[in-house]
Amino acid sequence: MPPPSRPHRRSLCLTLDAFGTLFHPRQPIATQYATVAREHGVSGFTDEEIGQRFKDGACRSEWALFRTSLTRVSRVAYKDESRQHPNYGRLVGMRAEHWWANIIRATLSSFVPATKSFPERVIPQLLHRFSSDEGYTLYPDVLPFFQQLRRRKQETPASGFGTTVGIITNSDDRVPLILRSLGLTVRPLKLGCPRWYFTHADASNREAQDIDFVALSYDIGFEKPDRRIFDAVKEMMKQIENEDWEFLHVGDDLEKDVNGAKAAGWESLLLDREKKYVDASTNRVQDMDDLRKLLAL
Repeated sequence: MPPPSRPHRRSLCLTLDAFGTLFHPRQPIATQYATVAREHGVSGFTDEEIGQRFKDGACRSEWALFRTSLTRVSRVAYKDESRQHPNYGRLVGMRAEHWWANIIRATLSSFVPATKSFPERVIPQLLHRFSSDEGYTLYPDVLPFFQQLRRRKQETPASGFGTTVGIITNSDDRVPLILRSLGLTVRPLKLGCPRWYFTHADASNREAQDIDFVALSYDIGFEKPDRRIFDAVKEMMKQIENEDWEFLHVGDDLEKDVNGAKAAGWESLLLDREKKYVDASTNRVQDMDDLRKLLAL
């Protein structure tokens, strides 16, 4: 179902999903794990065997994104770690880097001979890769969207351009790093942190920012489609400015992005590049250019 045309409104809070909406892996995750492992002398496996250690039904944004590139070995590592330490370890006071280190060890350790020690240098190398443009790339339609948004901000006084752009994603704190490494500018504002608010005092610099805020499940403690992650964003926007905000969320997952936002009282759009949801009766756009046209940017 195509979305209805709509005029640009003064106070729009536009939020976007990250994984699978703005960026995706440069190569299958299993291939990238296997490549790094082999660089450090770990061998005797196929890419598929590495993948099998990773996922096994984990219910995170990465699982939805990686399911076509991982198979059964890595599944166990991801599922077990998610069960023992939910929300990337945040609920038990574990840092996300430690959480991922556990998964990396569990994924690769069975391929390390008993006579050798685990190559610990694999861990920081993989952590860096999947926190940057080394592991991910933007979809081709994303940068043109933000370039047009920048032009729009420059052409319109800050007080007259009312579109605030944020990210709502089920992820740990790598997302801002990834977005910056891919060429987008991200304001250092994360919901759930001690200083998660901003005021009109920094509005003069808004044209320099592509992303105004980032809402991570890791920080907030709830994952899409739980309405509480959307409610946290709405509460923040009310504190920024006493406006009658219009809230629109765009993402590639029908349940987490579209239905989750609707349940929270938001408008939502399905970004369906690969036409995975052809039978779903919902408003959708095929790419970010369709979204740009819809918002009259």
